Amino acid sequence: MQMLAEYGRVKTAKRLLETKYPQSGLFELYLLGLLHESMEAVVSHEKYRSLFTEDELAEAHRHLEDLGYFN
Repeated sequence: MQMLAEYGRVKTAKRLLETKYPQSGLFELYLLGLLHESMEAVVSHEKYRSLFTEDELAEAHRHLEDLGYFN
């Protein structure tokens, strides 16, 4: 939440997608069956895709794919 307050929504998402490894919150959402609520899933929606680079979108997809989101 501190990052959101400091950087805003889009910049926070971009910063989180800079790393190869997902944040712990993504695993918590996975365990709760709520991956569709994750930042990675939200940035993949058509409505928001234009705010992110292809590399950022690919990283979001990879994070979700690693957790079986698309199976």
